[in-house]
Amino acid sequence: MPGKLANFEEKLKNFFTEHMHADEETRYSLEGGGYFDVRDKDDKWLRIWIKEGDIIVLPAGIYHRFTLDAANHVKLMKLFLGEPVWTVHNRPQEDHPVWQEYVKSLTDDNAGGLVGAPWTSPLLANDKKKDWPIQ
Repeated sequence: MPGKLANFEEKLKNFFTEHMHADEETRYSLEGGGYFDVRDKDDKWLRIWIKEGDIIVLPAGIYHRFTLDAANHVKLMKLFLGEPVWTVHNRPQEDHPVWQEYVKSLTDDNAGGLVGAPWTSPLLANDKKKDWPIQ
């Protein structure tokens, strides 16, 4: 992507800044690959590798960040329902109502029957979650 995207280094740095959105984020990987880091219910990082053909859905309110893999190239399609908003809210956002609702969903008994980590199932189309230690 260097050379193809204006302000490449700055944009990559912004993508890697921990943030959340008030709307669900859905991405489809058309080319290349990268890593979405998400916070689990214990506020620890989980790294999810996506590559060509993968889709990821990040629930509204989940803290996350993105970086490229070793190939240093990715082309992601944003998928929307309705008008896209995707305002970036950098951490901390603990007073944001969407973040509070997301955290509540992690502890709700009604979290869709996903025991232990209610957010993992919607994240991946191909089960590439890996518990890597991330700083």
